[in-house]
Amino acid sequence: MEKINWMEIIQEEYDNILDALAAVYSEACCLNANSEICQVLKMDSNGTLIHHTSTADNTSSAVWNGNAIELARMAWFNPLDFADEAEVILSYLTKEELQGFTRYLDGENPTLHKLRQWNFHIADRFEKKYTEKYADDNAPAWADKMMEELLKHASEYGRADIQKVELADLGKS
Repeated sequence: MEKINWMEIIQEEYDNILDALAAVYSEACCLNANSEICQVLKMDSNGTLIHHTSTADNTSSAVWNGNAIELARMAWFNPLDFADEAEVILSYLTKEELQGFTRYLDGENPTLHKLRQWNFHIADRFEKKYTEKYADDNAPAWADKMMEELLKHASEYGRADIQKVELADLGKS
C-alpha cells in the first residue's frame, strides 16, 4: 500500500477544506434533525473532497481501505434546540403574520408544529430563513475549529509514523 502524505494534501487544499467544512455544518443544520443521519466530508489521495449524507454507523470503503480519509462527520441537528422556540418563531413573523398567528393560538404557546398547522408556507419560510441564518452565523467558527483539529491530528499522525520507523530502525542495529 502506497504511503500517502495526508498532511501535505490537507495543507494544499486548506481553503477548499475550510469551505467544505462550513458546507457540512450548513447541511447538518436542519429542523428535521435525526441523529442517525449525518453529513460526511472525506478526501481522497488526489485531494478531491467528497461531501455526502450517510448513516451514523457507515464508513465508506475508500476510507476503510486507506484510499481516503474522513475529515468530518456531523449528525443532523435542530438549531431550535439551543434557543427559545417561541421567541425565535415570533421574531421571524411579519406584523400581519404575528397578529394572525396569535389569534390562531388563542392563548397557547407558539411552536413550530402550531405554526405549520396554521400556515405551512410561512412555517417553511421560517425554517429556511432560520436555519440558513443559524448556519451562516456558526459554520465558519465550527469549520475553523475542525480545521485546527485536523491539522493537529494529521501532524501527530505523521510524527507517530516517523517515530515507528525510527524505533524499527533502532531495533535493526
